[in-house]
Amino acid sequence: MVNAKKTETVKYYVDTIKQSAHLVLIQFDKVTHPALEGLRRDLSQSQTKMKVVKNSLLEKAVNRLLNTNQSFVELKKRFFPLQNKTAVITFAKDWTAGLKTIYAFAKKGGDMSFKCAVIDATTYDDAALVKLAQLPGRNALIAQLINAFRSPMRRLVYSCQYNTNQFVYILQQKAKK
Repeated sequence: MVNAKKTETVKYYVDTIKQSAHLVLIQFDKVTHPALEGLRRDLSQSQTKMKVVKNSLLEKAVNRLLNTNQSFVELKKRFFPLQNKTAVITFAKDWTAGLKTIYAFAKKGGDMSFKCAVIDATTYDDAALVKLAQLPGRNALIAQLINAFRSPMRRLVYSCQYNTNQFVYILQQKAKK
């Protein structure tokens, strides 16, 4: 006989995963409740939600989603069955800020690590997630790119004006004498 509460929980997991395009699974061991609440508070600032889940129910939810996205098939094949305590992180919009927050918390000594993720329909393992979390944010990358484009132009303009400026400087010195 199927437990109605567990069925509702699986349905909730399915709906939560469907609403978010990005999903990260993290493992936490000896994290205190106040520390988890602090992490939740930090994540909520970047419109990111964290939910502690039961591994077997999450597996059933992913099994229901296998037909909707090929990345869930790969997720199940590579990372299931899940072990240890698991939390699901879902992102409303930008996943970079939430990923950086989790990485900073884990680095600070929070006994937390990445398990796996589905971001932009691509499956990532824990090592790839650490690399993604260390990357600069989208706005920082755009600023670096614009600065890289501007720098050669600025040097070109300066080099084109250099001879003219030197000629004007020489004429000004001759005019003073």
